[in-house]
Amino acid sequence: MYDMKRLYLPKKGRSKRVSSWDKTGKNDDYITINPYETINIAEIKGPGIINHIWMTIATDEKYSFRKVLIRAYW
Repeated sequence: MYDMKRLYLPKKGRSKRVSSWDKTGKNDDYITINPYETINIAEIKGPGIINHIWMTIATDEKYSFRKVLIRAYW
């Protein structure tokens, strides 16, 4: 049985980040996704933890987030 008393302790591993950051040094940090299009943002192999997901939508449509679908598979 797993010892829950040790859950908070740091584990061996390494930190990684997946981002759309602009490698040219400009401010073009975005991915354009057209309607009905699917984009693979990250393929991560092995065990891990997703600590943070950040996204913005460039639209003035009032209910735009109701039209967004995020799928995660593991």
